[in-house]
Amino acid sequence: MEKKIVLSERLNTLSRTYFFDVKESAKGNPYLVVTESYKQKDQEGFTRNSLLLFEDDLPKFIDLLNKVAAEIKAIPQTQEA
Repeated sequence: MEKKIVLSERLNTLSRTYFFDVKESAKGNPYLVVTESYKQKDQEGFTRNSLLLFEDDLPKFIDLLNKVAAEIKAIPQTQEA
């Protein structure tokens, strides 16, 4: 059975595309699917990786993601050649 998509957003970057899809389970509960898609070097087609986040886990996931993002921003950037 195909899951009902409630909301769908896309983020395009230089090398990857991210899809944020809110779907509805068979019982009617919402969950988030984050999918990363990128073109394979030296191969045809795309690679896709997905992460499912359920409603109960979302607040903790967002809190930890914000914490890690803040720590990444605090790391001094190096100059690339």
